Amino acid sequence: MVGRSEIDVVFVTGPPGAGKTTVVEGYRAEHPYTDHFGTGELVSGIRDGDIESEYADILQEAARKGTLLPNASYSLIVRERIRYAAEHANMVMVTGFPHDYGDWRIFNRNIANEGIRPLGSVVLNVGLETSVARMQQRDADRGMDVATATSSKERLGYEERYHGLMGRHAIRLDCYRRAGLSTVPIYADRPPGEVLVDFTRVVDRLREGEN
Repeated sequence: MVGRSEIDVVFVTGPPGAGKTTVVEGYRAEHPYTDHFGTGELVSGIRDGDIESEYADILQEAARKGTLLPNASYSLIVRERIRYAAEHANMVMVTGFPHDYGDWRIFNRNIANEGIRPLGSVVLNVGLETSVARMQQRDADRGMDVATATSSKERLGYEERYHGLMGRHAIRLDCYRRAGLSTVPIYADRPPGEVLVDFTRVVDRLREGEN
């Protein structure tokens, strides 16, 4: 049933190259009343005018001035998008949220009594080497010269990205646990089809209220 006032939310997190988007889109292909968005892509789309939002002016003004987004912006944008998803889906999977502890506190405060029900999180785990290799391949697929993507200089950049985002990943896990949400790990250094089987099993368990 869609177009209802309630919607379940599953957070998907993991290091860069863990295959979050790949596995989430694979799940969506088999579950038509499921939606998904990545917070970073959502914010960029609103800022660039590709996605409508009541917060577009705030994002675009910050971009013009080269300033950080005001406090609570991420949480309000994510809440808005989840409420939009409830018009055509009964579950939404969110990647890249929260941005920090403040976002998480504001998000939870604002969704009270709104029918937004966080169920838990699925954690896709890969190590540094796999993460770097997948980032290299992704950039090569996007047109970067292979020699450049695999150079020592670029590798240092990929490693810095991995370690930097792992710090934010740790904050997200801490937020979920403090809220009493299940955090279920999946070993993602495998072919996407194998990961999708486990991912589907975990999400179904979360929806059934199991840990």
